[in-house]
Amino acid sequence: MVDIFFMILVVIVIGVFGGLLYLIYLPFKSRLKKSGKLTDKLNRQINCVFILSLCLIGVVPYFLKDYRISSQDRLERVSDVKLPTDFKVLKDEY
Repeated sequence: MVDIFFMILVVIVIGVFGGLLYLIYLPFKSRLKKSGKLTDKLNRQINCVFILSLCLIGVVPYFLKDYRISSQDRLERVSDVKLPTDFKVLKDEY
């Protein structure tokens, strides 16, 4: 099961980080628009890449965290028997 608190925390941190980066980008954007080097099309592309990169950064921690339950935990839960501490699982199968 996905730890909802972890996911909410990741979304908030990425949102704050992305907002700060965008605030840093705004003065450069206005300076480039005044000089004519930044067109509307290029501005849309930059915004699109920025939003997609923030989304990808949010998805990466989800795939890095191991949400699988080990075989020992499943065996204890299904059989209602507490296994000894020196019990060793030879191979986890999910």
